[in-house]
Amino acid sequence: MRNAEPGTGAYAFFDVDDTLVRLKTMFSFQEYYYTHTGFLPSVLGRWRAEKYEATRRRHLAQGRPREFINRTYYQTFRGRRPEQVAELARRWYTEVRQQGDGLYLPGALRALRTRQEAGDEVVFVSGSMVDILRPIAEELGVTRMLATRLVTEGGRYTGEIVPPQTIGHGKAEAVRSFLRASGASAAACWAFGDDRSDLPMLAEVGHPVFVSEQPEIAELADVHGWQLIRP
Repeated sequence: MRNAEPGTGAYAFFDVDDTLVRLKTMFSFQEYYYTHTGFLPSVLGRWRAEKYEATRRRHLAQGRPREFINRTYYQTFRGRRPEQVAELARRWYTEVRQQGDGLYLPGALRALRTRQEAGDEVVFVSGSMVDILRPIAEELGVTRMLATRLVTEGGRYTGEIVPPQTIGHGKAEAVRSFLRASGASAAACWAFGDDRSDLPMLAEVGHPVFVSEQPEIAELADVHGWQLIRP
């Protein structure tokens, strides 16, 4: 899976969770990891998954920012082996796909295919992890990702994020760096996101698009004069 490399043409930057897919990939995978690893995963793993989710919900109730929740999530990866995470991510995705055809949001998927047919190269930009997103990217023909990568030491994750943290303004930073490295014109590029936190990324390109059914996002799109599509 490639990061920024010299290229030609335009790019279409897509957020993933709640833009292209209906679930929160990070948290769905976290439950899968806990319930498929360690001692007595069906019992102790379930307890670990529920404990983590309770902590996450407490942070949300406390109004903790997304960046904080994102960092604390990846701290749980400390000591995990990258090859095990990658293998479990593939198994997780296979099981998710076996549950039916409701994973992808039709409006956003049509937009992605439209950009590909127009010759634009799709790039995922997400706070989720590269290993978790890779099966999705492969199914959709996406070869570039600006997503979370973790520091490794001694063959294991440290739980620390390789900068930038691709949340909020970090997404915009990642897109700017990518465009500088690729030599592409920002004015010719597209970006798609579902949340107010995606606004900095959308503002980096010539064709920003919100993907949402939420009234507050529709209002935000109207204020900025940006395109809005239904997911």
